[in-house]
Amino acid sequence: MKKFLFTLFAISTSVLSAQTNNFTPYIGGQTVGEKMQIARNIPYKHVIWEPRTTWALSKSTEEVFYYYIKDPDSLVSHPSFITETGEPTHPNYKTNWKKVCVLVDEKAEFPNNFAQGKVIENQTVLPWNYQRQEVINEVVNRIKNTVNNINKIRQNKSRIVFAGFIFTDPRLSGEFYKKTADGKYVKASLSNDTAQPYGAPFDYKTYTEGRLMFLKTLRKEMQKINKDAKIIFEVDNLYKDFVKQTEAIDGFKEKYADSIPDFFVVRKGAKSLTNEKNFASGIISKNQVISNSFANIIDLKREVKEITHLAQNGINTTFDITAENSPNKRFGNIPARLRISRLIPTLENMHKTPLDARQYDEQSNMYFSPVASLSEGGVGVLIPRTNNFYIAFTAKNGKIKLPDGYTVDTFEYVNGCLGSTIGYHGRKAMKAVYINGQKCFKMLHWMSKSYPLIFIEKDGFIELGNEMFANEMLLLKLKKVK
Repeated sequence: MKKFLFTLFAISTSVLSAQTNNFTPYIGGQTVGEKMQIARNIPYKHVIWEPRTTWALSKSTEEVFYYYIKDPDSLVSHPSFITETGEPTHPNYKTNWKKVCVLVDEKAEFPNNFAQGKVIENQTVLPWNYQRQEVINEVVNRIKNTVNNINKIRQNKSRIVFAGFIFTDPRLSGEFYKKTADGKYVKASLSNDTAQPYGAPFDYKTYTEGRLMFLKTLRKEMQKINKDAKIIFEVDNLYKDFVKQTEAIDGFKEKYADSIPDFFVVRKGAKSLTNEKNFASGIISKNQVISNSFANIIDLKREVKEITHLAQNGINTTFDITAENSPNKRFGNIPARLRISRLIPTLENMHKTPLDARQYDEQSNMYFSPVASLSEGGVGVLIPRTNNFYIAFTAKNGKIKLPDGYTVDTFEYVNGCLGSTIGYHGRKAMKAVYINGQKCFKMLHWMSKSYPLIFIEKDGFIELGNEMFANEMLLLKLKKVK
């Protein structure tokens, strides 16, 4: 088995130093400190906008960071919010709202005369009526002003950059909901895909056409702020949530090319991302797809296959625990192996690892490349342009392949956000000790008088020496083999 593996591992290590700017992976979480730590420890330089994050990064960072804004049309100042009790919060709800919101039954009592959208805390959004171009222009202008206001408060404008928008409910036919008898909200749609006429004729026959024009108008204005800004859709099912809708529109790609998102973050398993049905029409391509899923959070065997599938197809991965499918509310609660394994596909792309160098051995259920290794026994990945190799053993007999041409210099413990703990309670970087000629790494710390063995290095692999250290994340500092 070793001879087989080492034959495949004999690939040029020149890719280890390669890295490109990558706007697809981003970090989203509720805790500001966690996002900032992760963004500093791995080359994911895009974060979900949150006021304290933006301020803290702009004040303290020496690196360039980028921020995305989620659901911008829901965040901007909106006249059409109602409370759970149905009370309007704006005096124009009887007049102006009929022009700017989606009227469905003029004879009904407020708020049932309007189509209803998301519930945000204790308020229900009445969506904008994008069948009117003046409404589109107003919303886009408010969004643009919001971004400009964020940019004005930054203390370091050159290092915190607006990167674009993320839509978490990307239905082109509208983000409409209805309340069921048991009090739950379920997705709904407009009859004949249109609002009820009121006042001046609509500019667009259907709501879908209006929403596409909203995206087109938004793209034009956001690129005035940053020509590289992106529009992102988060979806559960790529075909059902986007492709199927667009295929039903004649000449969609030609008519609405500027309305097509730059990429799609898919919240379900890996296989559905690369289903050829998603790309047969040519509306989107495989390089526009990114994975954000914890589908195999307790299944190591399936996780290896999932990461292999993503990596071998060149799919990127992202970390967003604010997404609807996330089972965690903090990064530190994500199992150590997942915090590392979900980095592998994107970091392979940043390393520019050739696809044919991303290998899989079915017999051992092991993924390996010149820079990464994943099996049911452990996981490890090299951070681009560094000598930092994050690992986690997941079985008492776990083995992890080292990056080609490298050996372990020292190792240290890390926190849940991949940050070093050196200096905490007197911790120091730990060097190898040799026992009967064997390169060993022990826990050298004042809290332990026995200095237990943690792992050994042998034949280009590291092997767990004490199962009590399984499922802990470690940071290995590597050096070139002489």
